[in-house]
Amino acid sequence: DHYSWDVRIGMEWFKPDRKASLIYSFDIFGGMMTEIDGYDIIPRFTSPDGQIASPYEERTSYEQKIEYAQIGFDFAIGEKFITGDKTYIVIQWTPQFAYQLPINEYYSDPSERDGVPSNGFAFNLRGIEVYLNYVF
Repeated sequence: DHYSWDVRIGMEWFKPDRKASLIYSFDIFGGMMTEIDGYDIIPRFTSPDGQIASPYEERTSYEQKIEYAQIGFDFAIGEKFITGDKTYIVIQWTPQFAYQLPINEYYSDPSERDGVPSNGFAFNLRGIEVYLNYVF
């Protein structure tokens, strides 16, 4: 699982006097990203009732959580549709580039650690985004 939050500031360009217009934008951002991974192993045995969780062997669980600080930028290209005096819909694609720096690690069993998190660049294509905006 990946969870993130960030603060963004940016600019967008479009033709304001049209009902539909291409929209371009550029943002810079900073924030945090958390990556969580883990597993559970439940030993089973065969009984006359079928496969059941074993009451004789312990369940094995493992969890790791790594937190990263990230800074980066994104750009978007899409279409803006004005639907009313104060509303509009934007459909856009926003690839994102970020530099990630690990700042915190947690391992339920440190012997299961499979590598050291490192600094690095991350590229996220992101999907097609649809926004309904209300201007107030």
